[in-house]
Amino acid sequence: MSEKTRYSDEDLQEFKELILAKLEKAKKEYNLLKADVTNSDGNDIADTSPTFKVLEEGASTLSK
Repeated sequence: MSEKTRYSDEDLQEFKELILAKLEKAKKEYNLLKADVTNSDGNDIADTSPTFKVLEEGASTLSK
């Protein structure tokens, strides 16, 4: 049988920190992508109203 490598407690702690950091990053990215797919961030009246037209219509009224 081959010998198993035993990592030191410091190495194991470093691995744990790296894995937890990568896991947290992956969870954030997953939640961002999930919000994009489910469209949970909007597309209601507030973000689709053409507020830019108000300024354009006002300018054309003043020019008449």
